[in-house]
Amino acid sequence: MGLGKLASPRCAVAIGGLALLLALTLCGPSAAEKTVHIPIPAVPPPGPLFDGGFAPKVLPRVERAPIELGISGKVEPLFQDSNLPTLRKVIIEGDRAVAVDVSGWSTCSAAELQKRRAPAAAKELCRSALVGHGTAVTGTIFPGTELVIEKNKVVIFNGGREEGVTTFLIYTYLRVPDRTALVATAKVKKIDNGRYGLEAAVSIPEFADDFGLTTAFDLVFDRGVFLARCSTGVLQGKGTAVFRDGTQVSSAVVSTCRARTSAARSPRRRCRGGCGGGSGSRRRRPPPSPARA
Repeated sequence: MGLGKLASPRCAVAIGGLALLLALTLCGPSAAEKTVHIPIPAVPPPGPLFDGGFAPKVLPRVERAPIELGISGKVEPLFQDSNLPTLRKVIIEGDRAVAVDVSGWSTCSAAELQKRRAPAAAKELCRSALVGHGTAVTGTIFPGTELVIEKNKVVIFNGGREEGVTTFLIYTYLRVPDRTALVATAKVKKIDNGRYGLEAAVSIPEFADDFGLTTAFDLVFDRGVFLARCSTGVLQGKGTAVFRDGTQVSSAVVSTCRARTSAARSPRRRCRGGCGGGSGSRRRRPPPSPARA
């Protein structure tokens, strides 16, 4: 469904006849928007498929460095009569070597975003809280009708950090069946689960009177929102798709990284529209003091 191209995945684990893939390779979303009508297939298509990526691949061994992180998902509903298992949540557990840090960005309000009628308007509202972008593919199917698929742009904002939980607001604007803003929330927190030290739980809201479903997404977080190191030569991840009917499908993959051998400094992280401040703030950090002679 038009997901961005990724490097060839190396690992996939099939569970219960479904495949869930979380490959750590760089991705780039398409910005195209379109609406198409697709008849319901007679044979159930493949299940959830997740891809992801980061850059650069060469990272410090001890201290974490800024990375650009991409996450893609393609979820084909399992068509069984009129029962469509709609995706309600995506849970991703990340390697202990990965961390999140939004201290350099302002915050945005989900309630205010909900009132905006286009990604451009949302960006204008919270430009200094913008942390990523991408695309989303949604579908609607009412009783007795065919599935209508729509692809739209996505913008991602920092929703703030409270009690150790970082919130991201994932905004898109739907045109079918009614024009409305859709804001999904992603809650990121530290966990202690063996190899995994970070969990991101993405909650997908209902829409179209609960006849709507999310079929694909392609997201890229700007460099510096996430940090990573390469201390063991591999980064490991685990993904779980949770459907409305209670079905859950999980899989884990491992991807290699390379530890930096030189003492070169890590690249500086980026701050959209300035660093620090509240919603709408565009305050910039003061320039460094001149070096003494």
